[in-house]
Amino acid sequence: MFYFSVEFVARGFVTGRTNTSLWTVYNKGIRNYCGNVLPIVSLVKNQKLVENIFTPTTKVADHDVPVLPDEIIERGLMTRADYEEVCRKALSLLNTVRDMLAYSE
Repeated sequence: MFYFSVEFVARGFVTGRTNTSLWTVYNKGIRNYCGNVLPIVSLVKNQKLVENIFTPTTKVADHDVPVLPDEIIERGLMTRADYEEVCRKALSLLNTVRDMLAYSE
């Protein structure tokens, strides 16, 4: 079993209310989040993203902190190969669940 001190968050919507949620950071004017370039204007709360994105975080003291993919590798939290594999799997899982929910409606 592998353990990484990185939380893998695959996102399909601009939503949320925590400090690391996509809506919160976008609403604050942040347009590059965890290596994802977001549109300058036009996204609204709860909007579906055109393409799913991956936003990793790590812990500092008692809260989550967004982290760039290159920082994860540089800090030795994961190898590039592990990061890329987990990213692919997280996005694949999100797509599979989304498809299952759409099929069940």
